[in-house]
Amino acid sequence: MSAPARHRHRAWYPYLGAAALGILAWAVGLSVPHATLLTGAAVALTLVTSVLGFGDRSTWPVLPYGRRDGARRDVSGLTWTMLNRGGGLSEAGARRLHLALTESLRLEGTGATSARASDLFGPHVARWLAEPPGPHNPTAPPDRATARRAMSTAATLLRTPPTRKGSHVHPR
Repeated sequence: MSAPARHRHRAWYPYLGAAALGILAWAVGLSVPHATLLTGAAVALTLVTSVLGFGDRSTWPVLPYGRRDGARRDVSGLTWTMLNRGGGLSEAGARRLHLALTESLRLEGTGATSARASDLFGPHVARWLAEPPGPHNPTAPPDRATARRAMSTAATLLRTPPTRKGSHVHPR
């Protein structure tokens, strides 16, 4: 069957649906004149929409394939990257946190070994930041609550205007 013949065959589906609606209405208990009126109204609506061409030339927007920023997969992936199965900071999460905190200190104009880092993030996180990330770092990565505080401190630090430099201190 060719494409136009298939299209002609499908063109009758709405009319069959309208007839089925009338028969169903009559079977439920609607009188014959009212069921016929309902069928006629459904056929008229089908004719009007087919003559006006509603939906014939409507194109749906094509979504890009692949991953989109902010999708649930991204949020889930970031969560599982940061946390391990025990609820603590995973190795990949510790590397990302180390990079983010040292970069925020660099943008602040100070280093991980300075007293400013200890004031901002606390002594444990400052000792952890002083060494490169990884399993050879003698200081254990911060726990989940400390990591969360350090991330919020770094975010606040990056939003601080230059006139208020040094006003954020790690909450102990």
